[in-house]
Amino acid sequence: MPPAPFAAAAVATVALAAAVCLGAAPTTTPVLGPKGEDRPQQIEGGRYLADAGKTLAPAPQGVSSYVADPATARALRAGVNDGRGAELYVDNCAACHRSDGAGYERVFPSIAGNARVLASDPSSVIRLILLGGRLPATSAAPSGLAMPGFAWRLSDREVALLGTFIRNSWGNHAPAIGIQDVSRIRRDIERTAAHF
Repeated sequence: MPPAPFAAAAVATVALAAAVCLGAAPTTTPVLGPKGEDRPQQIEGGRYLADAGKTLAPAPQGVSSYVADPATARALRAGVNDGRGAELYVDNCAACHRSDGAGYERVFPSIAGNARVLASDPSSVIRLILLGGRLPATSAAPSGLAMPGFAWRLSDREVALLGTFIRNSWGNHAPAIGIQDVSRIRRDIERTAAHF
């Protein structure tokens, strides 16, 4: 059971979860350039990156892109977890978001190519990992789907490693998440929860 401050603060993440789960779950096909050419789209500023083939390290600060790449899915399926971020993903996320990061349409959102995951500010990803989220039940979808929060079980370092892994797998290419970013957001959550 998560600590009370995080349970109370989870109420504030419903809109974020809805945006990620419903509004920002693009397909896993490559983003196309202005004339249909298969080029990686730079998320910030609408410009295109010049070299899609060299996206193994996290992107420089402020630069995010996506070009579908099955290498992560192949490695995870083969049991190759070549870092703590990959291990954390397999242990905590893959059951719902799958080894290919594609999720399940209309149930669990795709992480691959997800605009919220690729945002230059990683705060939404960090908050979602810490607090989880819940979609409200509707008449069209009577089961309110939920993602558990992991604040109670993951350290700031582990959240940073997991977030960096999902921001740089399946063709995602975004700046790394720093431990200090996670610590700051965790403190903010605790402060906010203290007011409830």
